[in-house]
Amino acid sequence: MKFVFSLWLAAAILIAPLVATAADDEQAEQTESEYKRPESMGEKAFKLVGQALQLYALIKRLKDLKEDIDEAKLADIERIIASLKETLTKEEMQGFVAIFATLQSFVTDAKAKLAATAEAVAKLTPKCETPTSEGDAGCWLKAANHNNCYVWGTPQSSYTWSGQCKMGKPDGHGEVVWRNDGGEGTHIGAYVDGEWNGQWEHRWPNGKVEIGPYVDGKRHGQWEERYADGTVKIGPYVDGKANGQWEFRLASGEVQIGPYVDGKQHGQWEWRGANGALFTGPYVDGKRHGQWEERYADGGVEIGPYVDGKRHGQWEERDADGDVSVYEYDHGRDVDLEDFLDWLQQPVE
Repeated sequence: MKFVFSLWLAAAILIAPLVATAADDEQAEQTESEYKRPESMGEKAFKLVGQALQLYALIKRLKDLKEDIDEAKLADIERIIASLKETLTKEEMQGFVAIFATLQSFVTDAKAKLAATAEAVAKLTPKCETPTSEGDAGCWLKAANHNNCYVWGTPQSSYTWSGQCKMGKPDGHGEVVWRNDGGEGTHIGAYVDGEWNGQWEHRWPNGKVEIGPYVDGKRHGQWEERYADGTVKIGPYVDGKANGQWEFRLASGEVQIGPYVDGKQHGQWEWRGANGALFTGPYVDGKRHGQWEERYADGGVEIGPYVDGKRHGQWEERDADGDVSVYEYDHGRDVDLEDFLDWLQQPVE
């Protein structure tokens, strides 16, 4: 309401001299032709106020469009400006010189931005103009709700972006909504030159939520991952990969604690079950590798080596009563058990 009143007031101030001039010239116009009824002072005033409001509305429209203007919208605005100029006399134009200058400045800036954006968009590679089911590598896809703005994503998905765009890429804070055959997800945070920077929140169709910071498009800092079943994982990323001490709290009550190196579990880990069980041992490149000790809630203990995530070598198993058994494993296969089963299957002579 305040904006509309301000426009009327500004328009009234601008056209006041023109209305006064119109009153002086009204008698002269009447003598030009006895068959032509000249515009009254009120009609002229009403026309000029309407034209002033249209011009101010154009200025506001250009400001609101910001980076989202395209050739079609700009051409439409230029057409409106030209049409308004045609309705004004030379004397009336004098009252709108400043407004038309402002409009022309916006139009000139918009054309320059369009040219620069077109050049920047042409350099984006690889680019996927429309979602496709082929391939899964990342590419620049045109945001469905922007004229000339591309979001980095996967070719199977379509994207919308609620924020502003700069030079053909998202810039500033907003929300990305993506959709594909697997459902719908959201990413909320800030872009800088098309890259994720600062705190982001990712919500996935399966109920998983990830929260943490990015630096130049890569995860960097403390992250928290929550799963639909109640599992929570907390730990640091460095330059896009999990690095440092992580803690997993599973829905079952189990807790796993240990280090990551370059995105893989690596080093000494500890598993604590909700029932009191405790497993300890090393990981190498994401797999259990080396000597492990596994203590169960019933008092039983199993000790032996893993190789590439599988039991391999001699294992000792002690039950709660202290009885000890020794077993041989071959890459996860219980050699003694299989030999026994093979013996059972032999025909009786």
